[in-house]
Amino acid sequence: MFDYRDMTPERVSAIAEAALVRADAILDEVAEAASHATFDRVVRPLDLAAAVVEMARGRSAFLAYVHPDAEVRSAGHAAEARLAAWYVHTVAREDLAAGTRAFAA
Repeated sequence: MFDYRDMTPERVSAIAEAALVRADAILDEVAEAASHATFDRVVRPLDLAAAVVEMARGRSAFLAYVHPDAEVRSAGHAAEARLAAWYVHTVAREDLAAGTRAFAA
């Protein structure tokens, strides 16, 4: 279970940033696999990348609404914006669309 008791603004930001780096690395592998698209090379990693971001949302952005410290809440709002922007960027990636189309073909 995740321990929320020692959250700081820096930790909130670090959690979100680490998740985005990890999720982007997963998506980069999906893009590289477009020519050999399979469920395990395309669909499963897409789901994993989203899970990584959602886990970070629960550990960082969630605090924007519940933490007693205003600075942590502010960091939570910033994390929420960064994580939401990741989704917008992700659905616009043509390399991921190519991999998805290749899998669907």
